[in-house]
Amino acid sequence: YVVAALASIFYRFLWPSYFALKMVPFTFSFLGLLFWHLAISKYLSKKTAVYFSLLYIFAASPFLQFTLAPIGDHAEIIFFQGLCLYLFCGFIAQEKNKMRNLFLFALISGFAMWFDYTHVSLLVGAFGYLILYDRRQLSVRNLSYFTFGFLIGFSPWILLNLQGGGGLSIQVTPLWQLFTVELFLSRLF
Repeated sequence: YVVAALASIFYRFLWPSYFALKMVPFTFSFLGLLFWHLAISKYLSKKTAVYFSLLYIFAASPFLQFTLAPIGDHAEIIFFQGLCLYLFCGFIAQEKNKMRNLFLFALISGFAMWFDYTHVSLLVGAFGYLILYDRRQLSVRNLSYFTFGFLIGFSPWILLNLQGGGGLSIQVTPLWQLFTVELFLSRLF
């Protein structure tokens, strides 16, 4: 839905064409590069950020083909993960807008989960870091900010599934059936 809405903006300015359709993933890819570069240069080093940017720009052909395909998940999730990483690093670096960074991290993480479920890998990594290295950040206040922001960001997914009449489901399978031991073991082996 979102890619189609964004494509309509480019269609309005560039007329309906393949070029206008390609501008949506190109824009997300550019913004992803921007936020990844900002996060790496601010929290690691500028030299590492330049190396990352060069590897991103001059990437292998399959990466570029998937990133610039207007299918609605690859370039977008790279953008959302770069933005979330930037906000999460701002949260753990004890910047002055710490709670705003946490809330925006949660909000964008919820919205990114609506795009693609692979964003959960960034959330697992973020909470793994907090559990292993910075447990004092796991206060009730911080977790409530995160939960509230995540639910707001993830609410389009919830509303679309409830309006569809199928209840909360992922690819026809009801949500509560995805967490059974039998299904887990069948996918594992």
